[in-house]
Amino acid sequence: MTAILQQLCAHDVAPQPWKNGGGRTRELLTWPGPQDWWLRISVADIEQDGPFSPYPGVDRWFGVLEGAGVELTWPQAVRRLHAGHSLLHFDGASAPDCRLLDGTTRDLNVMHRRGLGRIVVQRAQAQSAPPEGFGHFALFNLEALDVQRTGRPALHAAPWSLTWGEGAGCWTEVPADGHAWWIGFDEHGAAA
Repeated sequence: MTAILQQLCAHDVAPQPWKNGGGRTRELLTWPGPQDWWLRISVADIEQDGPFSPYPGVDRWFGVLEGAGVELTWPQAVRRLHAGHSLLHFDGASAPDCRLLDGTTRDLNVMHRRGLGRIVVQRAQAQSAPPEGFGHFALFNLEALDVQRTGRPALHAAPWSLTWGEGAGCWTEVPADGHAWWIGFDEHGAAA
């Protein structure tokens, strides 16, 4: 498959305010479209304490990219997340209360409607390729790196970029040091 890689930098997306006024979101990808998405990837600025919005039927991955961190509280658990931690996976219906530890944070959100295709979200390691067996791939990177399809010139990804495309097993990554995450998605089959 020879689909072209697409790319978008979070800094080039106008932030949209949340309905509750607690922050702003930069939507990077909604697949297949913005109204009835199966997969949604965004970067959010949390500016004040308050509850997350509930997303029934959605699996959610959340991680702090910048700032001192947050404390998320559910009835049965409390989790503190800081920049550099792994993304936290949880049921979007169980919206936690969020407390900022020391000022605004910038965060990565990956959401997938449960039962609609399958998804995997994993940290990209040095010289890693996307997970195998998925027809669509995205790579979100915090620091500049190069991404390339096998046999094609590298595509430079500026910091805070999302690069995505199609084609199982046809990407290679040439990373700089820093944090990046692969998201593999396929519209067929049950969640992995």
